[in-house]
Amino acid sequence: MPWQALIVTCDSRLCGGSILSPSWILTSAHCIRHMRTENMAVFLGLPQPGGNMTVARVSSVVLHERYQFVDGVPWNDLALLLLQKPLGSSQLLAPISHVDDVNKAECWVTGPRELREGETDQSPQALHVQVKDARSCARHLPGSIRNSVLCLAPWGPEYQVALDLMGPGSALLCHSRGKNGTWRQTGLTSIRSLTFLLAPYFPWISKTTSAQADHIWLNQSVGKPVSATSAAVAEPRGLLGLTLLLTLWLQFLRA
Repeated sequence: MPWQALIVTCDSRLCGGSILSPSWILTSAHCIRHMRTENMAVFLGLPQPGGNMTVARVSSVVLHERYQFVDGVPWNDLALLLLQKPLGSSQLLAPISHVDDVNKAECWVTGPRELREGETDQSPQALHVQVKDARSCARHLPGSIRNSVLCLAPWGPEYQVALDLMGPGSALLCHSRGKNGTWRQTGLTSIRSLTFLLAPYFPWISKTTSAQADHIWLNQSVGKPVSATSAAVAEPRGLLGLTLLLTLWLQFLRA
């Protein structure tokens, strides 16, 4: 998706992100919590076939004030990255919003996906998923689930591996069935199959970003996601992985 970003560091850590405004990127807190801003790079346009890849530097990182690990699960697993320079006015922004009943909606996960050794890049960046409620999640992680958390499952066991390899910070896109086909980013992936709903965090997002001139629209929509090629990001292994990282970091140093 053109409003999604890839966040990388020199130690090969990969995180997904959503562009909220020309200055702010939303991502998973647990994925970037140990990153140093001077070693971070945000890549834009990477998943778009034929598109121009650009790179942005990070000025500061804001973790949610109640982010913590409870029973091995990261709670309030959201973070905001402030870019050193705003993106261009033509940059598409993430369709952050909510649907009336996400458990009855059609949903897809989109974002960077690590390739297993031997795979090519002919894998979808969008994966059709089932959304499970908090009670279903509790069976997998007893005593750890709250109402703002959902569990995701693929439509078909053959896609479980693909879902497991979707990077943290990927977007959950949903729309209410039979309602004009408007799609909205309603969640952000965390660990395993866990996803945090974004609606309860709208006040925090607005408060954190209010110091900037950007206005973040938290009620947008987008067209239906489709499975696309050239969307996966290779996990850095061997010469191919080293070449990828060197290419990305050369872009970063030139920015």
